[in-house]
Amino acid sequence: QRSVAEAYRAVKVRVHQADPRDDLQVVAAVRAAVGDKLEIMVDANQAGVEPGHGGHNAWGFPMAVTIARELESMKVRWLEEPLPRHDYDGLKRLRDKLDTLPIAGGEDNHGLHEFKLLIDRECYDILQPDALLSEGVGQMRKIAALAELAGLEVAAHTWGNGIGLMANLHLSAAIPNCPFLEFPDDPPSGWTAAARDQMLTQPLTIDSDGCVRVPDRPGFGLVLDEERIARYTVSTHTVSAGA
Repeated sequence: QRSVAEAYRAVKVRVHQADPRDDLQVVAAVRAAVGDKLEIMVDANQAGVEPGHGGHNAWGFPMAVTIARELESMKVRWLEEPLPRHDYDGLKRLRDKLDTLPIAGGEDNHGLHEFKLLIDRECYDILQPDALLSEGVGQMRKIAALAELAGLEVAAHTWGNGIGLMANLHLSAAIPNCPFLEFPDDPPSGWTAAARDQMLTQPLTIDSDGCVRVPDRPGFGLVLDEERIARYTVSTHTVSAGA
């Protein structure tokens, strides 16, 4: 309800219970609470073990199919990372078994060659490269072009600081096949927009239409809060350029 009131157009639900059927009840409760006011995405985080998260309950292919079909009936916008990121055959098989639920992923895939492989092997409906993790913005534009040729969408993954969000914002605004900008704001975890953008003098916000305005300043349009950065700097390093 807070997200609806703040003009968000979509919300992502991370599923993580020992029994995935418990997660289905959560998604159903969210759908009941917001109706059609918000798109709902579901992130399974099955692409690989994330460091520091204390364990990983692998679904496997049969469970991924079962969960995906249930989410399909709830009109979920997409299911993210339902299988290991290099299980190209499994991802295609899962995608082929679904009628209306898109499969998304790619946040920790690296290099133009890997995304070309994901496209050619028909693994995803939505690619999620990240300007901080996958490739630079220039290469990500190439990924977006390849995806466009294949009839796929690109929704850049962003779950870091405001600098990374700013880079992915510019990319998202510059490509024709981007349905959403991921906008990290998760008060229950303490990772709010204010915490995310604390290195910037002007935090990014969404407007009453649920959109983020692209700054018109030079470059990525960010202005660093130099005083705050200096206050928390532990050490600095310089590198001499060689001839």
